[in-house]
Amino acid sequence: MSEEGRTTVQRIRSRVFPLRGPQGNYAGLLRHIGDARFVLIGESTHGTQEFAEARAAITRLLIEQYGFSAVAVAASVPDAYRLNRYVQGIGRDSSAREVLDSFNHFPSWTWRNSVVEGFIEWLREYNESQAAGDLKTGIYGLDFYNLNRSFDAVFSYLDEADAEAARRLRDRYNRTTYAVEEMQEDGYAGSTGLAPGLEKEVLARLVKIRTQAFQTLQRDGMIAGDEAFITGQSLRAADNAEAVYRLMLEDGVRFSNLRTRHMLHTLKALTAHLGQSGRPARFVVWVHNASAGDARATNLAHRGEISLGQLMRQHFPRDTVLIGQTTYAGSVSAAPVWGAPVEVIDLAPAPVGSFEGLFHSTGIPNFYLLLDTGAVQEEAADIDNEMLERLMGAVYNPQAGPLHYYCSARLMDQFNIVLHFDQTSPLASLEGDAGERTPAAALPGTHPG
Repeated sequence: MSEEGRTTVQRIRSRVFPLRGPQGNYAGLLRHIGDARFVLIGESTHGTQEFAEARAAITRLLIEQYGFSAVAVAASVPDAYRLNRYVQGIGRDSSAREVLDSFNHFPSWTWRNSVVEGFIEWLREYNESQAAGDLKTGIYGLDFYNLNRSFDAVFSYLDEADAEAARRLRDRYNRTTYAVEEMQEDGYAGSTGLAPGLEKEVLARLVKIRTQAFQTLQRDGMIAGDEAFITGQSLRAADNAEAVYRLMLEDGVRFSNLRTRHMLHTLKALTAHLGQSGRPARFVVWVHNASAGDARATNLAHRGEISLGQLMRQHFPRDTVLIGQTTYAGSVSAAPVWGAPVEVIDLAPAPVGSFEGLFHSTGIPNFYLLLDTGAVQEEAADIDNEMLERLMGAVYNPQAGPLHYYCSARLMDQFNIVLHFDQTSPLASLEGDAGERTPAAALPGTHPG
């Protein structure tokens, strides 16, 4: 390492807040959030235990100490609303695990794990402890209706009707949109290649899934005051369901951006809905790093991609805090292709020239860094430059190159705060079985599912 590099590492070391234990010590982070109304907490993988624990711990503290009134998650409205009914003490479910049994679609381990189960049980107990008449903290979905179930339905149908079309679509979903080497390609755009009759049948099945999901939600019942809001959101989704699903099949970038704008619209509508109580709504939002961060600070913007963090900064510039999470090495839970069983993957160490590699050089195992403070911006100049950043999700492709699972980013512009866990462990399912282990030598990395 050059003398300049060693100086940067020393300066970062002097500015980080070390974390100890699964609950951490987040006092400085909480003070930094202050009066913000929207805190987006990301993760650079969908299968890391430390990320899940940190996100749950920070969310609990924001609810207990700062009066945050809602958790918004990258899940569909019906799935999340069943959780909402449970944490608010209504409905037929007797435990968080029973609720999470309905999260049986790929990638199930991102929800069906002990961290989420523990948080849901805690939130129910917290709501029960509040005085009569106090507003309870809820959980709400931001995503399109049953998006992962929709993917599963497409593949299940096409496996029987057109195996080659199923293979092409799986390949599309298994590839990364964040690959450094492929930033000049638009690998997602283009026709599905389905025969007109097959495409019509696929679209009809997808719209039916959306309709059935809302019917189930109505049958199970809604919390007083939520029915008009949920119905309005559902009608909006129904109006453009076919156009949405057509983009899902044909153009990944445009679909991703439509999905992001849908999540923003839903979050704004929730803010207005919950604000009717007279208490300004404050949200913790659980999403991936690619969504939590500001896409304008990454090379994802080169192909026209936007992110929820970017839109929140544009619409609520003084009320938004963006938090990212990174890891240098360790293991992660992921699947080889969409819909496959989960495996334990040994991660290759982050390369030189990455933020994770730089943070590893500090020798501090776990810490958080306040990126938007003047002291950090002035003293740690290297992290204001563009460097590599690991982005991966529920699916990995072992044939891809070692840089295929990184974007380039300016971290200080992407997030307000970053949490770094140097060596991480896989997020196991509630059944305690994360599948077979794949060694790092056989697996260059993973990518978003």
